[in-house]
Amino acid sequence: MSRNQIDFAMSRRALQAILPAALLMLVFAGQSAHACTCAQPDATWLAEFAAIVFRGKVLHSTGPKTGEASTTFAVQRQWKGDPVRKAVVRARVQSAACGIRFKPGESYLVFASEKDGVYRTNSCSTFSKGAYQNRLEHRVDAWKKNKEAN
Repeated sequence: MSRNQIDFAMSRRALQAILPAALLMLVFAGQSAHACTCAQPDATWLAEFAAIVFRGKVLHSTGPKTGEASTTFAVQRQWKGDPVRKAVVRARVQSAACGIRFKPGESYLVFASEKDGVYRTNSCSTFSKGAYQNRLEHRVDAWKKNKEAN
């Protein structure tokens, strides 16, 4: 057997040993790394199932504690929920968990759930400034008018 044939046989055996391990690593890595994926939001659906809907300016955030931060908003406009001037909302901060980090001074349109007196939101139901936020606000206006008419 020539030197080239020996090298080829060793390379082939090494590849046969490494390839299954590499494939297993890819399979398991894909299962453990979950990314947040948000569907195109429907403002009507979000408003219907939220406990509170408002546009608010971030005053300050505390945390994150246990992967969550609490953010205090000055409520600028409110469509749903008990009327408040300030709202404290908790959100995860890890992007893979659909987390969001609120920036002080920025305004957001927030759709939040409530459990045990605590409001919660995520990156799939919170929107920052811009034309998209304005379109969602117009849809929430229409939703509220429809609710009041019925």
